[in-house]
Amino acid sequence: MSENENIKEQDFSFVMHGPEGDVTMHVLFTFYSPETKANYMLYTPDDLDGPDPVRLTACRYSPDNLTQIMPLEGENDRKVVQGFINYISTHTPEEIAEAAPL
Repeated sequence: MSENENIKEQDFSFVMHGPEGDVTMHVLFTFYSPETKANYMLYTPDDLDGPDPVRLTACRYSPDNLTQIMPLEGENDRKVVQGFINYISTHTPEEIAEAAPL
């Protein structure tokens, strides 16, 4: 994990319209990767306070328009996202906050 990555813990939701109806998605983190020069978002349809494990979904997004989300682009994007998940899974919230640029 590069110290230049802009990590932001998020607390907002959006509604995704699908063939089975509307689903509220909870955004957990956004981050920028200098390696791919892309912005990423981790979100879930799951209840964050519920008893079940939270399933994560990752996508690219436009920081100028949060409603514009795009699928990951290949294996390199998957590696960047997995590296980010590994990082946040092994560091405390305080360590993550210290690593994030102001």
